Amino acid sequence: MTGTNDQPMESCSPRAGSSPFLVSSLGVAMVIGGAIAGAALLLGRHVPELTGGTGRLVVFGGVLLGCLPLVFVLLMGVSSLTGRKVLPLSLALVGRINCAFLPGARLMARLFRLGPKGLEHSFLHMQNGLVRAWDERASHARLLVLLPHCLESGVKAKMDDILRHYDCTVRVVGGGSRARKEVAELQPDAILAVACERDLVSGMIEVSGKIPSILGVPNIQRHGPCKATDVNIDEFAEALAFLGTRTTREPIAD
Repeated sequence: MTGTNDQPMESCSPRAGSSPFLVSSLGVAMVIGGAIAGAALLLGRHVPELTGGTGRLVVFGGVLLGCLPLVFVLLMGVSSLTGRKVLPLSLALVGRINCAFLPGARLMARLFRLGPKGLEHSFLHMQNGLVRAWDERASHARLLVLLPHCLESGVKAKMDDILRHYDCTVRVVGGGSRARKEVAELQPDAILAVACERDLVSGMIEVSGKIPSILGVPNIQRHGPCKATDVNIDEFAEALAFLGTRTTREPIAD
């Protein structure tokens, strides 16, 4: 993967790595599952009404229920990494649940001294991977492409050259509030967003249940925030090809 200066760039595609968020989410799932199983064990052993076979059934059910969060996170990780749908749930529900794990994952990351930037980056890996695994309606009719206003001019020109081959609506926005306004007005069925990782994460959390088909491509801040930012062009082109509909047959220039 390269940018405009042909230097290697870290990708946010699912196979590039979802480890920090996945490991932190597994920790959250273990805590939730342990709490459920522990509560069932206490009920089964110490509540007089739950004695004998009933008590054992409560304990067994609690342990089984406590395993579900761990199994669910593991299966989401498998889906994100392999690109295969392995849970009989909608993309909207899977996206909401994945986002719901983020606050707990942040707490786990602090406990294990994982940097917040690494966690957000790996969350994007995971969320992007889930969309690729679940989205069976590729080539969306109402695709909205959100670009930041701070792109370096040469980067923007390359992206414009790619975008002209696709049927999509492109908006250049100056922040999260403007992006939300465009989404509310245009009501797209899919979104490809380029922004800093913080804005991408907050945007995905906000719209994942309403517009689950959203892919995020983080910009590269070589000169600091909001200053002539770069983009992994290969990753952007791949995400656009996944969500969008080609309107030309001519080859896209490298």
